[in-house]
Amino acid sequence: MTHPNPTTTRSNQTRSDQRLAAGHGSSPKNDAERAGSEREVERAKEELAFLEENHSEVRAEDLNAYYARLAALTLTIEQHQLNPA
Repeated sequence: MTHPNPTTTRSNQTRSDQRLAAGHGSSPKNDAERAGSEREVERAKEELAFLEENHSEVRAEDLNAYYARLAALTLTIEQHQLNPA
């Protein structure tokens, strides 16, 4: 009585791995995330420039929120530069 061999052969594993690897870098989901990330960074740059140009209009009671927003925008831009999609 023979049992089917449940183990995968090396050639089957290689073919499967190649299909997964080929689809990973070019999936529509990854492309959409990359485009979304790039738009987010562009918006962050635009908002940062606007805030820096208009900093003299910030009221004293809004300074903490102003600096927190500057920090958040800067972080978004720096993270994208360190880890481009």
